[in-house]
Amino acid sequence: MAAQRNTFHQQRGRVAHRLSSHQRPGRRAVWVSGALWSVEAVLVNLRQKRFEPKTVERVYEADVYPAVFDFDSWTQHRSRGRYLEHCITLFRSYFFRDLLAPLAVLVGAAVAVGLYETGLRDGLLPGWLPDIEGVSDTPFQLTSFALSLMLVFRTNSSYARWLDARQQWGLIVNTARTFVRQALTTLPESSCGELRAAVGRWTIAFVRLGKLHLREHGDVKREVKDLLLGEEVPLVVAASHRPLVACHVLSELLRSAEAGGRLSEVARMRLEADVSAMSQALGACEKILRNPIPLSYTRHTSRFLILWLLWLPMALWGKVGWCVVPVEAVMTYLLLGIDEIAIQMEEPFGILPLENMCEAAQQSIEQLLNMDHVVQGVVASYACAAVPAAPAATAAATNPDGGRAVEGAASESPPPEARQPPTQRRPWQLWPPQLEPLEAAAAAQQQQQQQQQSTETRQPEFNMPSDRC
Repeated sequence: MAAQRNTFHQQRGRVAHRLSSHQRPGRRAVWVSGALWSVEAVLVNLRQKRFEPKTVERVYEADVYPAVFDFDSWTQHRSRGRYLEHCITLFRSYFFRDLLAPLAVLVGAAVAVGLYETGLRDGLLPGWLPDIEGVSDTPFQLTSFALSLMLVFRTNSSYARWLDARQQWGLIVNTARTFVRQALTTLPESSCGELRAAVGRWTIAFVRLGKLHLREHGDVKREVKDLLLGEEVPLVVAASHRPLVACHVLSELLRSAEAGGRLSEVARMRLEADVSAMSQALGACEKILRNPIPLSYTRHTSRFLILWLLWLPMALWGKVGWCVVPVEAVMTYLLLGIDEIAIQMEEPFGILPLENMCEAAQQSIEQLLNMDHVVQGVVASYACAAVPAAPAATAAATNPDGGRAVEGAASESPPPEARQPPTQRRPWQLWPPQLEPLEAAAAAQQQQQQQQQSTETRQPEFNMPSDRC
């Protein structure tokens, strides 16, 4: 890419030298100069990702070409110059590099068809060989809709997997933020400073270890060396399921806080639910990673597509002649590109911007840790004044008769029936009510059924027919 830019600079310099040496420029020189300026402007205005070193690693592609947009990225994404940009960057496309081998084979098959027909027509080949110029294109018209349906279903299924993976990772990031925020507001800063820092540190470690767990390449020591303490790194490196170690450590931190009396059981269970939610989201990502789309569907789609493209030059030779070669190249790139997009989205963790998500989660958690004391100071200035106790409550607190309300105090007394001994009360006079609502409803329904049965027994054994009345 740098050599290409240098070539543009050199050519533009030569054109500028011609203009500055008082030579009369022709229309061609002016057009070349304008074209070079426009192409260079497009290249300069490309996103920074375009100038990164070339690589075929999907992880690098995902992290260098992030899909996390800001307002400037959305503006450029909607710009009308995107068509020119995408055409210029066609030959540096990741899909184009991946499709070079099948593209060369299928275009070579089209060239072979052209050479065969040319040799047969010029008498260079025996006359008894079949002539494929009159092959009908009806089979392609009948099967094109089936091929399109298979590609659409394949792409939709892969996109559903990509969307599910993106939602699960969004859930991991959001739950990590919520977990740390609740832990900071629950654990006291004065006596749990180290524990609060450990909770934030291991939450970030869980997110980053989850990224490495779902990708093929990655250095664990390099990922956590600036995050975890020295004695914590070997614990993570020695584990086979490293995110599970982070969840285990977080649960143990909560248990130790509860054992030390710094965390109630209800608060620990609430925080433990967040840890479980992050672990379950990672488990859903593992399900996507370990279970592809049924292989029979993928294989049949690939076979159908390759056979369809191999026979396409035979059907088009009688209509377009040697133009079948560029037509075959374009059709191959378009159709195989759709299948390649589906293949890439089927395993989405190599193309999702997981590094950006990890950075976002880490920045949010570090902000919570660094600004917690500032937030506490701001909230302390909004604290409400203590409300004085009511006179009746004060008198009740100082009354030696077991805290009962004095005479004249506003208190609700039970009805007269409640003052009777329990053995002398009716069931509906119990205070407070001791019959459960469901039991009362069942008793009422049973009483209604008994009344209905007694009414039926009083009816005559038979009724006179209506026609005899």
